[in-house]
Amino acid sequence: MLGAVIVLGIGVAAFTVLLWRYGGLDAIRTASAITVAAGGAAALLLVARRQRSTELTLEHQREVALAAERDAAEQRITELYAHAVDQLGAEKAPVRLGGLHALERLAQNNPVQRQTIIDVICAYLRMPYTPRMIKRRVGRPPRTRTPRYEERRQELQVRLTAQRILSAHLRPEAAEVFWDNIDLDLTEAHLHQLDLSACHVRRAQFDGATFDGNTMFYRTEFAGNAGFERATFAGDVEFDWATFTWYAQFGEATFVGTAGFLGVEFVTYSWFRGATFAATAEFYDAKFTQYAEFRGAEFAGDALFGEAKFAAKKEFDDARVARARRVTLPTGWITRAAQPVEGEEEGWLYVVRDEDSSEQPAEAQGEGEVRAGSETGK
Repeated sequence: MLGAVIVLGIGVAAFTVLLWRYGGLDAIRTASAITVAAGGAAALLLVARRQRSTELTLEHQREVALAAERDAAEQRITELYAHAVDQLGAEKAPVRLGGLHALERLAQNNPVQRQTIIDVICAYLRMPYTPRMIKRRVGRPPRTRTPRYEERRQELQVRLTAQRILSAHLRPEAAEVFWDNIDLDLTEAHLHQLDLSACHVRRAQFDGATFDGNTMFYRTEFAGNAGFERATFAGDVEFDWATFTWYAQFGEATFVGTAGFLGVEFVTYSWFRGATFAATAEFYDAKFTQYAEFRGAEFAGDALFGEAKFAAKKEFDDARVARARRVTLPTGWITRAAQPVEGEEEGWLYVVRDEDSSEQPAEAQGEGEVRAGSETGK
C-alpha cells in the first residue's frame, strides 16, 4: 500500500511540474513515463523486501532445525552413555564388555566426551578386585572350576579389555584413534600386566595402585604430574626412555621385580623417598634435570646409577643397599658398613655423603664401602 501511495505521489508531482512548464500533451506523456518508471522501481523495492523477509524466515527455520538436531543428538548421546554405564554394572561379564566397547565408540565419535568416558573406565578399574588364585600341586589335575573362580576369570578379561582401550587411544602413532590431553586417575586400582608403552598422557595418578605381573611404560610421556606413591609393582616394570615433564612421585613405592629406568628423563622434580627395590634398580643413563630425592630408599638388589646425569641437587641420605650386590652410586656418595651400635642392621651398606669428594668421580674403594663411579659385588 505504501509503495502505491509513493508511486501515485511521484506521478502527480511530475505531472504538475511538467504541466506548469510545458503544458499540453507532451507534459502528459512525460509525466506518464516518469510514473511508470517510478512504479517499476517501487515494485522492485517491494520484491527485494519480500525476498529478504523470506530469507530471514528460512534462516530462522534452519536455526531452529539445527538446534532441534543438536538437542536430538545430545539426547541420543546421553541415552547411549547412560545405557553403556548401566551395562558396566551388569552381573554378566559379556554385558560389561559390551558396555566398555559402547563407551569406546561413543568417545571416538564425540571428542568432547572422551575425558568423561576415560574417567568412567578408570573408575571401573578402581573398583575392588580380588585376583583369581590358582593353587594345585604339580602332577595333579586341576580342580573343578567353582562359580567364584569363573567369575574372577571373566572379570579379569573385562579389566584387561578396559586397559587395552586406554592404551589403544593414548598412542600418538595411531593418529586416527589418538585421544589427546587425557588424564588418568587409577588411584588404588588393581592393574594386571598394564602396557602403556609409547603412550602420551597428561596427568597420571597411580597412588596406591597394585601392578600385577609385568608392567610396561616404555617411552611413555607424562606431560603433567605422575603419581606412583605407595604403589606396588609385583612384577618387573619398565620405564626405559620414558619422559616425566613434571613431578614424578614414587615415594614409598615397592618394586618387587626389576625396576628399569634406563635413559628415563626427569625434567623437573623426582621423588623416590622411602622406595623399596627388592631386585635390580637400573637408572643407567637416566637424566635428572632438577632435584632428585632418594632419602631412605632401600636397594635389596643391584643399585645401578652408572652414567646417570644429575644437573641439580640429589639426596641419598639414609638410603641403604644390600651387601654383595652391584652398586654404582652418583658422584658425591659412597657406602659404608652397618653400625649395629647405632641401630643399623647388619648385612646392609648405608649410603652416606663422600666428604672427600669434590663432585668428581672417585675410584678409590675401602673396606665395606663403594665410592661414586665404582661397583662392588661383581
